[in-house]
Amino acid sequence: MGHLKQLNQMTYFLKEIERLYNPAGVVLFRGVVKEIEYAGYCIPPGWVVIVAQGLTHRMSEIYTNPQSFYPERFAPPHEEDKKDSFALIGFGGGEHICIGIEFAKMEMKIFLATLLQRYDWKVTPEYEPNNYYQLPFQREGKLQAQVSKPALKT
Repeated sequence: MGHLKQLNQMTYFLKEIERLYNPAGVVLFRGVVKEIEYAGYCIPPGWVVIVAQGLTHRMSEIYTNPQSFYPERFAPPHEEDKKDSFALIGFGGGEHICIGIEFAKMEMKIFLATLLQRYDWKVTPEYEPNNYYQLPFQREGKLQAQVSKPALKT
C-alpha cells in the first residue's frame, strides 16, 4: 500500500474533488460546550454552530480562483490547503475529523487507479460549473464521459 503515497497527482485531484464536492455534505453542525468569542461575538454554551464547508472551500482568502478546477493548487509550492488548519474540511476537522479519512482516501485511490487502468476514457472538455450557492446543487449535465473496455492485446 506504500505505493499509493507516490500517486501525488491523484492526491491533488482527489483533494480538489473534496474541495468542490464535500463528502460530508454541505454543512457541519457543532454544539458549543464552552463559551467562545468569534469575530467580536460571544457564543454561549448550548448553541449550535454551523460550518458551511461549501462556502469555506470557495473563499478567495484561502484559494486562488476558487471557482476553478485546479488540482495543482495542492502541489508544492502552492499547497493552498495548508494556509489554514481548517482550509480543507471535507472530512471534518479538529477533534471531530472523520476517523476513517485515511481509509477512505486509500479506497478512493485504489478505485480510481483501477478504473483508469482497466478502461479507456474520453471526456468532453466542455462543462459549466455547478451552482454551489443554490441548494440542492444544480447539475449542468454538460460534462460527459465515454468509457470503453480496451481491445484485448494479443
